[in-house]
Amino acid sequence: MSGCGGATVLTLGEPGKDGGASDGGTQADTGGHCNLVQLLTPILTITDAVTGAPICDAFVEGTNTTASLSACTGGYEGCTGTCPYTVNDTTAEGGGTFSVIITAPGYDATDVTGLEIQTCGCGGTCGGAEQVNVSLQPATFVDGGLPVDASPPPIDGGAGSPCPSTAPASGDACGVESLYCEYGADPNPYCNTLFECQGGAWTDMSTGGICAPPGSICPDYATASARGRCGVQGFTCEFPEGTCVCTGDPGGLPIANGPVWDCTPVTSGCPAERPALGSSCSVDPSLDCDYGQCSGGVGESCTNGYWSLAMVACPA
Repeated sequence: MSGCGGATVLTLGEPGKDGGASDGGTQADTGGHCNLVQLLTPILTITDAVTGAPICDAFVEGTNTTASLSACTGGYEGCTGTCPYTVNDTTAEGGGTFSVIITAPGYDATDVTGLEIQTCGCGGTCGGAEQVNVSLQPATFVDGGLPVDASPPPIDGGAGSPCPSTAPASGDACGVESLYCEYGADPNPYCNTLFECQGGAWTDMSTGGICAPPGSICPDYATASARGRCGVQGFTCEFPEGTCVCTGDPGGLPIANGPVWDCTPVTSGCPAERPALGSSCSVDPSLDCDYGQCSGGVGESCTNGYWSLAMVACPA
């Protein structure tokens, strides 16, 4: 069972025996039986490598499903500073070291190795949990908010997508009427290659849009959400908090003196990053996911297992 702020207490020995007490890390031996072992998981302090500011929304990345990151709270000794974490890996609770990949929104992932879970038993005083400092490098965002080191998503959206793995040619035969298939990684679908299945043949719907030039830098979300001025109409930026579009017509209300950022918060239950049209999905099909549709972006919904265009109601 879990103890204070990340410590774990395991009951060993005969069922029904008094396991003793755990107080300040000391394990009692009751009646000659040693039934408790305390596991002290490492404590991580995670900061921005550039500013040194604490990062309070970190998580474990990758396929290591046995590892977990938790807020270090309660009476767990050693939890100091701003938003410390405890990190655990169930495969290492019996001894040995483990590794995890730590990341946070807007940061590159970092591999943290050599982590060790401390153990102590009955009749002794536990030593302190391992203290580890982790620094995350901010990701550099270009081309509509994508990190420069990010690999483009699979163009067919993975298993279950009805789209071809590579962009078709206009006039090629297709089988799912009104299906849109998108190829590219720009948050604005009209700045990517876009095909629609019309009358059994692929039709090129790419418009080229009004797209920001390569290397354009997105502001931070706080700046964009304050509706500050922007320079390129149609430039779209994605953030964990939502989608921001540079527009002169936010919500259908034209404004003077040039475009401004207009931000749409993430729709609850929807991916924060807009999925490519035609890519596979498994979210609630009744959800209409708004990616700035009322400011020049799009709305999407999960239809028959793939992402399709949806109409989102704009405010009056």
